[in-house]
Amino acid sequence: MAEVIVAGGGVSGIAAAITSSSLGSRVTLLEESERIGVRKSDFQRVLQFGEKAVKSTDPEELKVRFGIAIRLREKVVSADTNKRVVETSREKLRYDSLIIATGASPVPETTRGISKKRAYLMNSLSDYSGLSRDLGNLSTVVILGSTPLALTLAEFLAKKKMRVTVFSTSLLSPYLSAPIQGILTERLKMNGVRIVESAVDSIAGMEKVEAVVSGGTVYPCEAVVAFPRTVPKIPRIGLRLGNFGGILVDKMMKTSQPSVFAAGDCAEIQVGISSSPLRLQSAAKVMGEVAGANAAGRSEVAHLSGTLGFVAFGLEFCAAGQTLEEATRAGFDAGEFTYSEAGRERDSDSNILSCSLVYDRNSHVLYGVQMAGWRGLSYADFASLAVSMNVRLEDLAYLESCFVPMISGDESPVATTAKKALSSAR
Repeated sequence: MAEVIVAGGGVSGIAAAITSSSLGSRVTLLEESERIGVRKSDFQRVLQFGEKAVKSTDPEELKVRFGIAIRLREKVVSADTNKRVVETSREKLRYDSLIIATGASPVPETTRGISKKRAYLMNSLSDYSGLSRDLGNLSTVVILGSTPLALTLAEFLAKKKMRVTVFSTSLLSPYLSAPIQGILTERLKMNGVRIVESAVDSIAGMEKVEAVVSGGTVYPCEAVVAFPRTVPKIPRIGLRLGNFGGILVDKMMKTSQPSVFAAGDCAEIQVGISSSPLRLQSAAKVMGEVAGANAAGRSEVAHLSGTLGFVAFGLEFCAAGQTLEEATRAGFDAGEFTYSEAGRERDSDSNILSCSLVYDRNSHVLYGVQMAGWRGLSYADFASLAVSMNVRLEDLAYLESCFVPMISGDESPVATTAKKALSSAR
């Protein structure tokens, strides 16, 4: 029976542990905190429902159902990959396979004045609780950052009739193409969220937040909510790193050292001449499952596309794969084509659906799909499959779409966009 050690009790670590144990391995999961299975994507629920809304995984349940040994308040410090021995904060343990799923940690925020009262750094559950307690006293809020969580908060506050300003040079730029970013920006502005496309230089005020300063302009506010950038958290093992500081892995989640795998926010997957961090819960789960299976002796491959879906003031967005900027950085000769068409229901809230396709100019292989508009989320799995399976524009152009009686139109907007992209490319 293979001895598998999993470092990290987040989404990817738990997925890896369950998969590996289910395939017959003896699994030990090490987590440096007191809880496992806490999902940061749930933290905003605290603003409405309190801390009880954020659930964690019961270690005893994993032990009983899957036979996984859970060791809390113990972290992996380093590993000797020749001897296959891992050093923890308590002792040394032998392994046959090691899975690193230690996640990422926030970069210290350096904006001047960030330590003032009512400047909230959204790093932990307690940070959300602190903001929740003060919501009733706020009317003007500045948000720093453009992560999906930051935009969700912007909508939540705006619907509470607060004046919200988001400072961001590019909304969701790692995920959305420039045309789809433009649609998102307009949607936010239409609903009262001001977008300032620059960084904040400092936070002003005597003891508490009174304003932010950006490019010489003062923007009065009562609170600042900052979503810090994160960096991979990695034990001392001597693994090859990617362009963004994460552990470089292939599609089997193998690292540069034998019998060592990595998954989740601490990992980056090779893409062309570059690499890409996939810091999404959906990707973390798949990466963990593949790492766990291969640590148990399988040869599974992760089909990853970095798929993201969300709703902004009723308008649906989804994205999979790379933007034009990312594809170009990876060394691909990439092109982009965007097409918009009217929705199929006249009384829908947003009767326009826009689709952007990023593709190779020569082979027409698809690198990315981004959509915004009516029922945009319904295309998320399709977009993920199309990107991860390396389909070409030709494969999409004459793809049969589902026929639905009483709804006009019988062709997917993706197929329409692919046809027009092919016509433009020829």
